[in-house]
Amino acid sequence: MSRKDLCVIAQIQSRLERYFTQDVEQRFKLESFIGGGANGLTWKLKYNASSGPTSTQSDSAPTNVTRTSDSQPNFRRIVLKTVQFIPRFGDDDMDVDGGSDREDKSEDIEAPFEFRNEKAMLQVMRWAKHIANAVDISNDPLTRTFPGTPSHQMLRMVIAMGWPPKKPDGENPQPVIEQINGIAKGALVHRDIFLDHDVGNIMIGGLQPKDPGLEHTLTPMLQLIDLGGMRKLWGPTAASRAVCDNLFQIGLVMILFITLDHTIPQDIFFNPHDPKPFRAHGGSPEFLTHGGILVDDENGNNPFPWLDRDLRIVVCSCLAATEEHRPSPQDLLTQTITCLRDKDEQFYARQPEYDGVSESDERIRSILSVLVFNA
Repeated sequence: MSRKDLCVIAQIQSRLERYFTQDVEQRFKLESFIGGGANGLTWKLKYNASSGPTSTQSDSAPTNVTRTSDSQPNFRRIVLKTVQFIPRFGDDDMDVDGGSDREDKSEDIEAPFEFRNEKAMLQVMRWAKHIANAVDISNDPLTRTFPGTPSHQMLRMVIAMGWPPKKPDGENPQPVIEQINGIAKGALVHRDIFLDHDVGNIMIGGLQPKDPGLEHTLTPMLQLIDLGGMRKLWGPTAASRAVCDNLFQIGLVMILFITLDHTIPQDIFFNPHDPKPFRAHGGSPEFLTHGGILVDDENGNNPFPWLDRDLRIVVCSCLAATEEHRPSPQDLLTQTITCLRDKDEQFYARQPEYDGVSESDERIRSILSVLVFNA
């Protein structure tokens, strides 16, 4: 990050802090800068929706509440997204005691297209549990100069983009688990899940001890953010092409997680050449994959012997050179649910290639505690 970038970040941080001090209900606390992407900067906030008498919760956008104590049932930690440049109004336009006089100025700027597009995409998929959801804030102290996009959770993003959930029934609807229902209709492609090189558009959510699907009782949800570059494809095959494109992006992310080398998925994406033949099982058909880094060498040696065999098949399939060899979301969902149900710590303890400790629940909790929750 350049010195100029750091200067811009510092100035925007100062502006945000001044905005939040002007909130009469004192609902916001700016905690830290998270990172920057192609379209904006992200910040971590604490937000208490019930600090003042005028706070309300609208059903226009779902919210996930993080309960930190019984005395703060509406306390949330949210993510704010801002533009990457300094607004043109100067310090003289800001009156800390009496508020800003920007209303009399013609200097306010319209949010960039990516921000306006992101807001529209959030509306399309606002009831998906694993896609970023906007938090509805009454009496918002932020002006359109600082458009904000709090983000929540992601895992089944491919399903959400292909089959955006409808608004649930009830007085207080909440995001739902994404489901496959018939032929895909969404035709939405994110286009930037991996391209931040450090997977900057995937964030880590919390655990769900009572998760009925068992997906997030041990490991946290992954959150897909930054929908500003999302586009809708058109044409008779748009929906299926969109699903295949999103699956390929997920495969790139998995390659990064496995190899811990961002240059490998970058090379696959920008220079897709020389795919390698791969066969999932002995009698299954062979196909070409861009996940060749995971394929056995000419002597039959497995380059990643610790990698779960089914996971290797999934990644190589997502990175298949041709769309017809990429898995359907339904097949992936079925396989994932089966693995979650059957492949627990006892399963790996019985496998000769594992030591019975590296895949234990306690080991996973310890790693997450050090690298994620207490980092």
